[in-house]
Amino acid sequence: KRSYWTDEKMQEFLDTLPKHRTFIYDTGFDLWGTEILKGSDYYRGISWAMGILHAGSADDQLHGDVPAIIGKIREVLDDPKAVSGLNGFFITSEITNQNVLFWHLMTKIAWDPYDNMDVGKFLDDFTLTRYGRQSYSTMRKAIQIVFDTFHKSDGYSKHPEITGSNLILRMIYKYYDRLPHSGTMDPEGYKSDFMIMVNNTREAIQLALAERDEQASNPLYENDLVTWTRAYLGSLTSYWMVDAFQSFKNKDMAKFDYASGQALAYINKLELLLSRRPDYSLRYMFDYVMKVPGTNKFTPRMIRSACTGLGDYNVNDIYEQIRFYYKPRLEKYFALLKDKVSRGEYTFNTGELNNAEFVRKFIDNPLIVPDSEKYQGSTMQFIIKEIQD
Repeated sequence: KRSYWTDEKMQEFLDTLPKHRTFIYDTGFDLWGTEILKGSDYYRGISWAMGILHAGSADDQLHGDVPAIIGKIREVLDDPKAVSGLNGFFITSEITNQNVLFWHLMTKIAWDPYDNMDVGKFLDDFTLTRYGRQSYSTMRKAIQIVFDTFHKSDGYSKHPEITGSNLILRMIYKYYDRLPHSGTMDPEGYKSDFMIMVNNTREAIQLALAERDEQASNPLYENDLVTWTRAYLGSLTSYWMVDAFQSFKNKDMAKFDYASGQALAYINKLELLLSRRPDYSLRYMFDYVMKVPGTNKFTPRMIRSACTGLGDYNVNDIYEQIRFYYKPRLEKYFALLKDKVSRGEYTFNTGELNNAEFVRKFIDNPLIVPDSEKYQGSTMQFIIKEIQD
């Protein structure tokens, strides 16, 4: 903590280290910038590496304040004393295969920071190499919408309780026992934020769908549409969760019934979106891993345990987590609120939710789903129908 590690203490400690045998790994430079670097007097001349953390295990939502991070990197590059000790650039995220655009940019900066921090040029190149010349014009517009919505600090969200350090709304359905019950909650502001995300992602998806025939053989195109549709459906689920709790507080049960029904309908759609994607399936992972000779028979159980451990630290948009964990919790949550109304109670405490019940059930569940209960069609067919309807 900075309250303990004052500038003086940092410098005093660093002076005890043998410079020729020490290398400093600044794991989360993107979070705190040059504060530690300068406060420590540039690590007292010890070689160091810049790390971009960006995401914890649960941060699979689109996010990343690109202009701010580029500004922090430029500050180092423009400081001769900082550059003199800089000997590495690391990607230190706790999660992979998410936020591809963001990490693609960070990787290019790692190889050549001086020539790869023009965001417009990067987005041009990213679009062209990912989708080809024939789809470039349309997809470039879609990519710009996604970037402006999720990867800029001067966007719409002003609610740090649910944005974290990356200035983007976390999806409330993953954290039902924490929000929207905050005493400082601004429900109308939250709903406004979510609806901007909904409208922008829908516009980007609609643009991209015009290129579906040209992109039919490009798996990266479908990957991106799945990511954007996740953001779209997740934002709608969270919007209606906030609206349902707001209606409960306002004692408007007709509106509560409608809003809670909408929230459950959209999280069900989110489940269906991912039902045909092996890269979003724990069951597929279990079957793959257990084919390896000698694999511990309890491996699937340990993975299920990790998905709910540390107070929902690893909550991700995974098919089985949505079906067997998030959705049952929402159903119980809404039922609890409705029961309280029947007793004339309109106050709520998160302690009334027994999350341990859902954790136990999830860990014990083999997560097997009959094919008939998955979406009866391709993932792209689902996206087309959802957006066009």
